[in-house]
Amino acid sequence: MVGQRHIRSVLTAFMLVLPVLVLVSVVFAIARDIPFWDDFEAAFKFLCLNTPDKLRHLLDFHNEHRIAIPRMIYWAITAIHGQIDFRTAIMCGDCLLIAYLVLLGRQFAKHVGAVVFIPFIWLFTDMANYENFLWSLTSMQSQGVMLFVLASLLLFERRDRSICLAGSLASAAAASLTSASGIIVWPCLVGMAVKDWLVEDGRYAWGRFADSTSLKSLFSPGNSMAFIACAIFLVLYFQGFSNHPGAEVDHSAEIAAYPHPILAAIDFFVTFCGAIVPHRAVALPLGIVVLALIAYIVVNSARIKQTGILFLLAYTIGVDFSGAVMRSCMGGARAALFYRYEIVTITMAASVFFCMTVLWRDRAQVLWKWLLRMAIVLAVLANIAIFTLGFPLLLERDKLLHDGIYAWPEDITKLRCGNPQRDSTFLKMAVDAGIYTPPRPMTDGHP
Repeated sequence: MVGQRHIRSVLTAFMLVLPVLVLVSVVFAIARDIPFWDDFEAAFKFLCLNTPDKLRHLLDFHNEHRIAIPRMIYWAITAIHGQIDFRTAIMCGDCLLIAYLVLLGRQFAKHVGAVVFIPFIWLFTDMANYENFLWSLTSMQSQGVMLFVLASLLLFERRDRSICLAGSLASAAAASLTSASGIIVWPCLVGMAVKDWLVEDGRYAWGRFADSTSLKSLFSPGNSMAFIACAIFLVLYFQGFSNHPGAEVDHSAEIAAYPHPILAAIDFFVTFCGAIVPHRAVALPLGIVVLALIAYIVVNSARIKQTGILFLLAYTIGVDFSGAVMRSCMGGARAALFYRYEIVTITMAASVFFCMTVLWRDRAQVLWKWLLRMAIVLAVLANIAIFTLGFPLLLERDKLLHDGIYAWPEDITKLRCGNPQRDSTFLKMAVDAGIYTPPRPMTDGHP
């Protein structure tokens, strides 16, 4: 019996570590010191400033995002290497992903069992997420914001300790200064405070809102600090805010297929919920199922004591809603399937599975074991299939990156960017300032 338990533990550990090792190997093999798309503006424009101007513009918007954390990483890499190295920046972003997986995996191991996390770690690391893995800005943004959000929520569970409260608020600030979606963590912290105050013996005590004495207890020092920080941060964040719906790409034909823009937003919202399978024909019906499960979880949320994961789910719903409002104009449901969103959609699915395991595992053990086994098999097969079919596409992407940077400055149209004229100017500024040296066939070993 002890031997079987030991074998099971070793096998579980192997299944959790293997996909991460494969991901690290792929990143080391394919990550390049070549800017891609937003990297030109986000990195070069900032790094060409002098130090006082860097400090002055650290919090400036990049599209809807205040990207102070990615800018500081770019700045630190430049200070260490003497030049910006996008390969190092990519690896920094992927280290944030690994930290996120460790933190999320620990919650699964602690509350529902490490084996339940196996299908999700294989999905988090599959090559469908290649934009998150290999695009420096998105690597730091999309993966960093998830780490900071989860850290904030888990630390807020222990807010009775001042150091945890400070860490939670600092992590929420870091999330907000990594990606615009990070600001959604602030209302989640408020929601956690209200939920913990409202629950009594596994039920919501709605009468507390009418009890002035009980209502005062809601405003404990820790909760009050969170409420004040939320209000101040949101007000300051939105100073000078404007939406940037991806103007470089024309999506008018896709939007014209919808009778009304609100239908595009609804289609985005539902499809996003099922985008763990990034194919429209599957994602839409799967999204309806996921929304039904979320409704069940909300109704029974008072029974879920793991509020950090519960509000991680709330965070992903908030990201989905904001995307439906601000990104559905980029093709409706098609925009919901953008690969760089997959870390959020997989987190949503993982959070739903976690909460349903808490609520249902003891009631339907046999069914739950079969569902878990099926999920593991499907996730592993999907990872292997995507890697096998997608690796040639990664090599083609790598060739296009090299072709673009090799052709510059004689031919700027081959640069992998949103606006060749503008981004070539940023690249020239960086090269002239000695901040970046474009790779050449004779120096990096690529023909």
